[in-house]
Amino acid sequence: MDAFGHATGGSPSEIARAEAEAERAIDAVLSAFAESFRAACALEDDAALAEDLATEARPAAHALRDALLATEEDPAAFEPHRLDHHEGMAMIHLLGRRAAIVGASPGAATLLTDRLAEVLGTHTGRALPAAFVEALRGACVEGFVRGHEETLRERFESQAAEALIAAPLAPGCWWLSLAGAHAAETIAERSRAFGRELFGAEARAAVLNLRGLSPVDRGMAAAVLEALAAGQTVGAEVHLAGVDDAWAPLLGDLGAPADQLHAEPQAALRAALAAAGHEIRPRLGARLRKLLGNPQ
Repeated sequence: MDAFGHATGGSPSEIARAEAEAERAIDAVLSAFAESFRAACALEDDAALAEDLATEARPAAHALRDALLATEEDPAAFEPHRLDHHEGMAMIHLLGRRAAIVGASPGAATLLTDRLAEVLGTHTGRALPAAFVEALRGACVEGFVRGHEETLRERFESQAAEALIAAPLAPGCWWLSLAGAHAAETIAERSRAFGRELFGAEARAAVLNLRGLSPVDRGMAAAVLEALAAGQTVGAEVHLAGVDDAWAPLLGDLGAPADQLHAEPQAALRAALAAAGHEIRPRLGARLRKLLGNPQ
């Protein structure tokens, strides 16, 4: 039985008891880690994250426990590049990432590794070497930076999606432009939301303008087609505008109806207005040309 009560042999019941003792020992480590982290935080908002981060630290505590126990047989066990420490490095990286996602400050993130290493050393009686702790600290900071980047990207994508505002073009006919660089998942959700907006407005047709949308790839094409599917579900015929030579094969391969794909916005508008039961007359046509920035 190791320092944490982890079973190294015995009957199934003995192993089960030892494993339970090991988990209780880890619980004690994490409780002490949360208390130590909370006490070291300069900001109250960071201190309030102690329990959440302690929960996230469980896999890292297990991995580092195994690393500590390995020192009995191998004094060189703490070389950071060793394969048997990849799990510990990965778990610390994820701990740093979680700290960023829940809103910890950079200062609080730098405390995580030191506090966990200190508590593990106290509970096992074996200290992690300073060089190894430094490597772990680097992995944690890298995870924090990655998590912060992900959080910012998601925030900006959400703001960009909210800026894609649908507007009524005529009774029963709506318009939405998807210009800008977006993640396919963002456009897929906006397309589904567009379907809900069409349903709420009792729209019979709509135009989805793809001009300026990027990237132009299969994933984005599939996201765009979510709008056609949503429209079909609510009884609204959705026409795509701006379908150029790059978009056409992608959308066609995914089964988009050819009569709902239009290179020019004017053609998509005419088709959508007709589907909504409108007839384009000269005066309305002039207004549409003005809307589209085409005085001719």
